[in-house]
Amino acid sequence: MVYVAEAAPSGRGGVNCVSGTTSGNAASRARLQRPARRHIADAAFIVVVGSLPALFYTRGLGFYFDDHLFLGMMSTSQDQSIGGLFDALAADPKAQLRPLVYFLIATEYWLFGASPMPYHIVLAALVPMSAVALYALLVRLRLPRYLALAAPVLFASAPHYSSVKLWPILFSPTLSLTLAFISLLAGYSAVTARGNRAWLWLATACLTMLASVFMYETTLPLFAVAVLFHWLQAFRESGRWRYTAGVLTSVLAVALIVKLVAADRVGRETSYAIGFDNGFLHHIGYVVSGAVKVNFGTYGVGLPYVLSWTALNRLTWSAVVAGAFVGVATFVYLVRVAAVSVEELPAWRGRPASQYIAVAGLAVVVVGYSLFLTGANVFFTSVGIDNRVNMIPAVGMALIALALILRALRLFSARRRPIVFALAVASLAAAGTFITTTIAGYWREAADHQREVLSGLRAALPEDPAGKTVILDGTCPEVGPGIVFTAHYDLGGALQTIYRDPTLEGAVMTPVIGVESRGVVLTTLVYNRAEPRFYPYSRKLVVYDSRRHTLHVLSSRAKAQTYFASRPSLSCPPLRSFAWGLRTSRYLPFN
Repeated sequence: MVYVAEAAPSGRGGVNCVSGTTSGNAASRARLQRPARRHIADAAFIVVVGSLPALFYTRGLGFYFDDHLFLGMMSTSQDQSIGGLFDALAADPKAQLRPLVYFLIATEYWLFGASPMPYHIVLAALVPMSAVALYALLVRLRLPRYLALAAPVLFASAPHYSSVKLWPILFSPTLSLTLAFISLLAGYSAVTARGNRAWLWLATACLTMLASVFMYETTLPLFAVAVLFHWLQAFRESGRWRYTAGVLTSVLAVALIVKLVAADRVGRETSYAIGFDNGFLHHIGYVVSGAVKVNFGTYGVGLPYVLSWTALNRLTWSAVVAGAFVGVATFVYLVRVAAVSVEELPAWRGRPASQYIAVAGLAVVVVGYSLFLTGANVFFTSVGIDNRVNMIPAVGMALIALALILRALRLFSARRRPIVFALAVASLAAAGTFITTTIAGYWREAADHQREVLSGLRAALPEDPAGKTVILDGTCPEVGPGIVFTAHYDLGGALQTIYRDPTLEGAVMTPVIGVESRGVVLTTLVYNRAEPRFYPYSRKLVVYDSRRHTLHVLSSRAKAQTYFASRPSLSCPPLRSFAWGLRTSRYLPFN
């Protein structure tokens, strides 16, 4: 590509027999310092626009779903050291697959306990950190400054992976992607560095690769593509490319073998199995259609609809102010950067660079979803807990958006291009922040419902509820995409955390109920799988009706029938069905 650098100020004279060398060295240092200062300023700006929107929604958020399970396991552990907490979490089979995640979960609990605010502060810091790492990688790849700056801004504000910004347990995808960006940057730098610095960069690339893979396996395809890139360069240029490619390949191969062995073990006990429920072709079709619907449908051509639906049905001042802040700040900063950079649109080998950027973006989208081609444990939605799978593809969508903007800039004169470019990027960033803040409002409302339920339960239960199984009734499992209580392990974990009692169990009433001769059967749809659970009649089996704030003992079939006959009907939307007022189906282009 042909890029236009910012012009350095020039002066006259400056060299004489007395101080020419000194002034020349000073000028050289100044030229080296200017880009460093610009990069620091850009990184600071990315941190600001990436983190400050969290101030508008973090307060009031809570724990959700798996959070309660892990909190319950750790709060009832007899050994409250980090090692003891990690051992308690090791009862979850997925700890074999993601050991580093579980170690960090134990560390967070050791530091913060069961207070949700510190966990959400960590989440608020991780997304801008990942965006800064992406910026550093793009700068190292010699993208023009205004593009290297715009891409992470769009990525940080994207609503595609909103659950990662709101669900405490999902620090792992963000941290894993950040480590992946650092590893890619270090691997590339290892080729161009000399002496001990090359060894240091290579060691950094290997260590961050291992940390990323054992944090969250979705980055594996990114590393596979990076290794392939190194080998292609090695065949063209040999030298240090070949050595670096060999080392990275060896490390990645070892990590992949370990992950496959762990996945095989975990797949026997959980839904994290390699395979296909309805055949390979059906699964591939679902992955492709889901990816297209979320990225090019809901948050592509459907973006104006999502914004208008939100404005009409869920308009909040926090979303408006957060979106306006990001939009204005992005425009003001970016228009100044673009004014000195967009002298001509970038090109490479005679073709517009927008074509190559679009292809690169599409490739990132494909790579981001490629791991899910090996198994059925994926569910596509634009909101809710499942949209975490869209995080890496969101980077690709940011590049595609930039390619479209660059293409559109050809319709404008060179004088107007900086303003149009800054306005387009700022508008997309503002829209993404507005949508994410709106989604956060649902999660905050869900946390309020959780607190109401748990407060009522504590008032209704005896002082020592040891050994009881509590079935929650009268509460919808979700508020929009925000989770209240949906299954036995989130309510049970919340009760165990409150009472520090591992004998307490929880359950949530579902639409599918069976009153059998020896007990009650509740069938929950978890991760697209029907999961029936049997609860035998006993003095320890109770139902808490959150609408009437009453506790009912189900010690026999007759008492269970009496309760269900008098139970008021409750109408709740199906789990994970929120879709911005749209009726979704396989035939509609939205999700």
